[in-house]
Amino acid sequence: MAIQKRTTAKGKIRWVARYRDRTGKERSASFDTRKEAKAYVEEQETALRQGTWIDPANKVTVGYLARKWAKQPGRDSTIHNRKFLASNLGTLGDMPIGTVVSSDITAWRDTLLYGRPWKNNKPLSETSIANLASALSTLFKRAMEDNIIPRVPKFDFSKSTKVKPTRADLITDAELKALIKHAGKDYPRSPARPWLVTMIIVAIGTGMRVSEICGLQVDNIDRLNGKIHVLEQSDRNGDKLVPLKSDSSKREIPTPDFVFDAIDSYLAKFPRKVGQSIFFRVVNGKEKMFSKHSVGQALIRVQEMHGLRMKTFHDFRHYYASGLIASGVAVAGVQQALGHASSQTTLAVYTHFWPGQSDLTRAAAESRGEFLRDFSGIGDDDPASDSGGDDGSAGGFMQVVS
Repeated sequence: MAIQKRTTAKGKIRWVARYRDRTGKERSASFDTRKEAKAYVEEQETALRQGTWIDPANKVTVGYLARKWAKQPGRDSTIHNRKFLASNLGTLGDMPIGTVVSSDITAWRDTLLYGRPWKNNKPLSETSIANLASALSTLFKRAMEDNIIPRVPKFDFSKSTKVKPTRADLITDAELKALIKHAGKDYPRSPARPWLVTMIIVAIGTGMRVSEICGLQVDNIDRLNGKIHVLEQSDRNGDKLVPLKSDSSKREIPTPDFVFDAIDSYLAKFPRKVGQSIFFRVVNGKEKMFSKHSVGQALIRVQEMHGLRMKTFHDFRHYYASGLIASGVAVAGVQQALGHASSQTTLAVYTHFWPGQSDLTRAAAESRGEFLRDFSGIGDDDPASDSGGDDGSAGGFMQVVS
């Protein structure tokens, strides 16, 4: 530590505090008093010893770190999310990361919600914003771990949001029938899409994610054992197979016959071999798998043309999950079928579909009293006809329990 007295050209006394950083480079700062200079040096040297020292001259921006992060290896979906963050930082991207405070992040969030100037004022959904916030939080934590910033600013909004469908949100049987009917028929400027029909049937019968269905291979179909093996998924462009969303997404799904029948019918018209994707398209003379985007656009087209309520493949997943729950499948079973990483994820989205304690109590009591319908006259056209026995004793229920 060194404190040096200096006199400026105008005769003012300044105290220069000097110290060396962890690379050995000399650092300095000037103060009006020797006391301030000494306190500053002691603060910097303490931070160096504790490993919490931050370069006060660091001007690295949020955008620079986001773009650098997006270039690092990872799953296709992970890299896409990082690039999506880098392209949606707005003015936050030009700010040195060490200067960002909580109010800056809140202002960024409001810009995403009410209209992004860099995207013709097009807003993002709450779910997309929550995903971006989670990625940004991770970026700040990485910066803190690398001693670029001393702390992570507070995020005043949820960093993760699970969309909880209500019963009113669920697609109905009638809507599914109409959707399948229209997707399978030829219309002016809208040809039949048998592949879309089959994909919808697979989705409602297995709960598979759309990218998993797009990447479904012929050898993934195990009709002998009544299962579909989910092992890989289509990438964002349908060019190649990529790893699933998580290790827990790799699973064997017990599959109903109507799904196998639909796949068999499709393959009879569009034969495929082992090692090939069941669903395919030809783009510029080259065979490709379908992708989440291409399937989603086709689904939107059909629904818009016929005035149907707008639904996505994730709604088919909700339809499947609600059916499992209604049939009495336990949380662990639903979790495994959907490929969720934990039961907490399953419960976070679907807990309100499981019967509550009052429902279970009522149903249990009802089942214990079913015999009353046989002996007490409940439901008869003339309840009074069994009001007593020939000998004057009480009839019906009283006769049973006496």
